Amino acid sequence: MKKNTGTPSLLSVFFKSMAKIFVAVICFAAAFFLFHWGFGEMREARQIDRFPITPAEALIKGPYAIQGIVFAENTLVKAPYSGSEVVYVRYRLEEEYKDSDDKTRVRVLDSGERGTDFSLGDETGKVKTDWRNRPVDMTFSLAMSTRRKEGNLTYMEWTIREGQVLTLLGEYAGDKGRFHFSMESSGIPPILTDSSLQAEGGQNLLLASILTSLASGLVALAIALLLSALHVHRFWVFVFFMSLGVVSILTGMGMGQLKTDWSEAASLYQTRYKNVEQMPSPPARTDLYAMRLLMEKNSMQWPDRGLFLAMADTMFPMPEGLLPQEKKRAEALVEASASSYLHSFWLVSGLTLLGFVLGGIFFFTGFKSIRRKRLIEHIPTARTKGLSYGLAELKGLIRTDEELPCIQSHLKKRECVAWSYSIEEKRRDSKNKSRWETVASGSDRTDFWLEDDEGRVKIQSKDAELEFPEKNTWHEGNRRYSESWMPAETPVYCIGFAGLDETCSDRLALQKGDSSNFFFITHRKEEALLLSMSSRSFLISSLGLGSLLFACTVLWAGLGWLTPGALFKISLSVPLTLLVYTIILHYNDLVFLKNRVKKTWSDIDTILQKRFDLWPQLQSIVQAALQHERELLTAVSSLRTRPAPAEGDPDSADRIIREEQAVTRQFLARVEAYPELKTQALVQQFSEEIRKTEDYLALLRQGYSDSVEIYNTRIQSFPDLFLAKASGFKPEKPFQAISGQSEKI
Repeated sequence: MKKNTGTPSLLSVFFKSMAKIFVAVICFAAAFFLFHWGFGEMREARQIDRFPITPAEALIKGPYAIQGIVFAENTLVKAPYSGSEVVYVRYRLEEEYKDSDDKTRVRVLDSGERGTDFSLGDETGKVKTDWRNRPVDMTFSLAMSTRRKEGNLTYMEWTIREGQVLTLLGEYAGDKGRFHFSMESSGIPPILTDSSLQAEGGQNLLLASILTSLASGLVALAIALLLSALHVHRFWVFVFFMSLGVVSILTGMGMGQLKTDWSEAASLYQTRYKNVEQMPSPPARTDLYAMRLLMEKNSMQWPDRGLFLAMADTMFPMPEGLLPQEKKRAEALVEASASSYLHSFWLVSGLTLLGFVLGGIFFFTGFKSIRRKRLIEHIPTARTKGLSYGLAELKGLIRTDEELPCIQSHLKKRECVAWSYSIEEKRRDSKNKSRWETVASGSDRTDFWLEDDEGRVKIQSKDAELEFPEKNTWHEGNRRYSESWMPAETPVYCIGFAGLDETCSDRLALQKGDSSNFFFITHRKEEALLLSMSSRSFLISSLGLGSLLFACTVLWAGLGWLTPGALFKISLSVPLTLLVYTIILHYNDLVFLKNRVKKTWSDIDTILQKRFDLWPQLQSIVQAALQHERELLTAVSSLRTRPAPAEGDPDSADRIIREEQAVTRQFLARVEAYPELKTQALVQQFSEEIRKTEDYLALLRQGYSDSVEIYNTRIQSFPDLFLAKASGFKPEKPFQAISGQSEKI
């Protein structure tokens, strides 16, 4: 049997904190790994953007990007499925089949590739490629040329044909006159594509955005875990450290990677600059200047601009002997070029929307948890003797008696005030995997007393969220039985709505009230409950921040704006989001407190209207039996014609209540002088209704004044003071203390 006393041991708290710290460290380590991976992909995309398309006549030695028409160097090969004569073909044959669960699966029956060397030609010449010696990890991007379905078989081919236009990124060996699919000197993988290098760079940016956003989310999760491990539950502390942590880490790592990126750019430019110096020619100078212009073009935003200008004279010198016409050709070439970006609008839109939707779901869930936590923090613990109408918090022992007796749990017949059970059976599916299936379950609860050192209050637990302190699980054959229960004499913490006990009009009972109220009963201490709720809300909010960062980075990648330096701008979304989040929280707090005041006033107005409906009944009694009591008759008539009190005007309500009390008191005094009136049904009904409403009004008056006091205190406190003034929240007037004197009639 598992028993939870609500007070975890120090050893348990220590191990839980250490476990959270351990997981946080793992999250930080994984985040830094993903950051470095993502920044590597980002640098590759930026390096690709720094390569101009070089004409064949300008090739000297080193890494280049070339574009041209395919020419076969040897005998063409035959594509196995289409029968076409091609330079290169990659093929795959797939088959659809049904597995043992009747699910459709796909398996590969045949695959492979074959090809021959080819040349790439443009207007200025041809370049031979070393196709046979290409590396295994080469980036290969070809559109599918053949897809044919025959029954359950699917035939697919990707081909390179003579006359097709290709773009290559590799190294030119000047001494051998061949273009190799290798980029050892620059650290960028070689690329062959039938689209554009910018499209390939866009894929790098997409992967970089996913990796860096995952890393950012892990950083946010790690910070939330650390705050939870340190038992921090204040939301403003979460906002401060989350903003500081995410912004500083993303900015610091981004700036560090940006310096590495520009160092690699300088190395790339220096390599080509030195080669052009050794073998100068007009096409080579034009190509070198085009590379410099591309690097300058990609440094227009902060902080790239500052880094480029600091290195421009020493690491990016102008080509020597550059002529005006060469300069114009390079400028025209760069003007027509584009930066890497994702060409799939729907992919970018879908991923961005997914990030924002997930972020919204996580933030909304975390928002509800934080609101509940703040509600518990801001509602003072009441005593049973001083309980007032409205939302209230109580602590005490569960008591039962003849009026509110215990019930018995379903399985073990234990005495308790609430129970829940489930019966599960182990079964096997079609794959012979075992799983537990629930075959029976149920729950029940009853009202009970909550007792402290000043008295007791009825708890109507029907609609409460309840945490059980006791749980028992056992096995019998292939079945598993679980039962939870809450016994009497358990110390509990309750928060709910203190409303009128329908069975007794002169007392309050803790209940659900309307559907918007929070009604919760637990055996845990308030401090442990706050820590648990804050940990949950912090973790969920960190997932929301991770989703938001994912959406922003994917959007930046789709627009071609994603750079290491841009992460600083993206990271600013965290403090801005948390600021808006905090404003919404505080605004909702004020709205809740304002509505609480309005709700209590509405209840007072309802009771006053109910009493108002009694005065015609009283007038008929007075006219029939007490016609000589002119003064009393006049007073009753005036009560029938009096206007209702203005909303939020306790003074007018007080005046009406005192007048009603005076008339009621005088009438009851006259009844004492006429014993025959006491037995009349109308008199008895009137007296009973007056007594009930009088008791209820006293409770409502106190509840209204308490609600007004809490509301007025909040709108005059920092930082709600500024929000209240900006949003038009004004102080409310409480009821004056009851003096015990009635109005004269």
